[in-house]
Amino acid sequence: MRQLERDSSDVELRRISAALSVAGKLPHVLEGRAGAALSAAARRDSYDRWIAAAGADAVLADEMYTALSDARGNAFASDAEPTLAAVKAAGLKVAIVSDIRVDIRPASLESSLDAYVDDFVLSLVTWDQSRLVRASP
Repeated sequence: MRQLERDSSDVELRRISAALSVAGKLPHVLEGRAGAALSAAARRDSYDRWIAAAGADAVLADEMYTALSDARGNAFASDAEPTLAAVKAAGLKVAIVSDIRVDIRPASLESSLDAYVDDFVLSLVTWDQSRLVRASP
């Protein structure tokens, strides 16, 4: 809100949060969420339905989407580093496989977790993850 030079008071933030909570329960918003993992476009459509139902304007919607899509705003779990370090120290290869809605590689680099990761496999498309398990030795 501050980046947009808008009211960022607690009252305004609570109002927006309440509107988003109500909108998130509407049938057409829930329907959009059902297919959100199918593609980046479907994810954005789901988000746009939710935001529009809450009454947010396009400028605020875009700013919020940008913030929500930046993994650097979400801290990794406190046990991520020691767990990855232990796996790596055991001589195992580490791959992060995710269909998360954001690219976590920049956040991994900034937090130095990338030092423990051999490869990242990221997708916005839902896929049969059982193939990965079958392929693992």
